[in-house]
Amino acid sequence: MNVNINKLLLLKLPLEGYFILDCLYREEEELLRQYATTVQTISTKVFDNLVKDGWLETTKEKKEDPYTLKNISVTDKFKNEVMDKLNNGMTFDDVFDALRKQYPAEAGKSGRKLKGNTARCKVLYKNTIVKDGVIDIDLHEHIIKCLLLEIKTRTTKGNLDYLQMFQTWLSQKSWEVYSEDVKEVLKKGLEVTDDANTGFTEDI
Repeated sequence: MNVNINKLLLLKLPLEGYFILDCLYREEEELLRQYATTVQTISTKVFDNLVKDGWLETTKEKKEDPYTLKNISVTDKFKNEVMDKLNNGMTFDDVFDALRKQYPAEAGKSGRKLKGNTARCKVLYKNTIVKDGVIDIDLHEHIIKCLLLEIKTRTTKGNLDYLQMFQTWLSQKSWEVYSEDVKEVLKKGLEVTDDANTGFTEDI
């Protein structure tokens, strides 16, 4: 769990409250349950304040009823004011769509379709670039550069027909083959671009 203390101070959000919201947001209810049973019981006042401040909503019918994992849920306020800002305003769907858009629909001139099983591809990519609800934007951008370099290399050598299925490429983390090459390109003051030629431009 990544915690920006300055952010919590600005939002007047207690650390224990953040932990509750983060667990619910990431659907880690079991972790929250273990904390409450093995570390310490979370005060009712903490939940009351989260509800009052709009971080949580509850379906409790009576005020004296206890809070349970079945009658509380995190509101969009946590996503909008905390998680989206940690992710530079980008959602996972944004970054996945950006990568998928760059991946060719067909393999060279063979006409072999490369995109399919989008749901599985999303899971694979999410497991790669999202940790504790935070998107690794730098890694995402690096992966796209690796893809663009692979496409350019294969196009130049005439073997784009052998490009893997998108799902396989994600599963095998095939971008890693071009990772060091991308770093070398950047060291030379060049930049892998997403222009029509998928080439390099001078870094001015």
